[in-house]
Amino acid sequence: MSLLTKQNLVVAQGGVFFAPGVINNANYAVTASAKSAYHAEMDVKARVATRIKAIRKRRGLSQEALAALIGRSPDAISNLERGVSSLPYDTLDLLAKGLDVPLSELFLEESGDPSRAEAVARLTDAARQLDDQMLATAVAIVELLVAGAGKGS
Repeated sequence: MSLLTKQNLVVAQGGVFFAPGVINNANYAVTASAKSAYHAEMDVKARVATRIKAIRKRRGLSQEALAALIGRSPDAISNLERGVSSLPYDTLDLLAKGLDVPLSELFLEESGDPSRAEAVARLTDAARQLDDQMLATAVAIVELLVAGAGKGS
């Protein structure tokens, strides 16, 4: 068995190191899978970062104000919103509380239409402020609007 050194290693897809002549389909499949998982994680991270920034702006908060609410630095908020920093669970929880949204809202997909996404966000924000009876009434009204929209109204 030979000793592996930097000189006799090559970089395969995804930054995984293999000795020359040792790369096979099984190794590549694992590497490709790891690479795919990495990109999926980065996509989620970018989406969550974008959501945090959008919600913060919708709330009229500066990065400094949000940082003060959750006990982080403004630089930390900037890094989170740019997807530079990781998002540990406790930080996600603090962000949701600081932004006054359920944790799940940080993971929602945005609509392709920014004005529609803003309208849905405003509707959601308004609904959260209603008591149970008023919320039930609002849901009934929205359902009537939806039913009417299906009839060409």
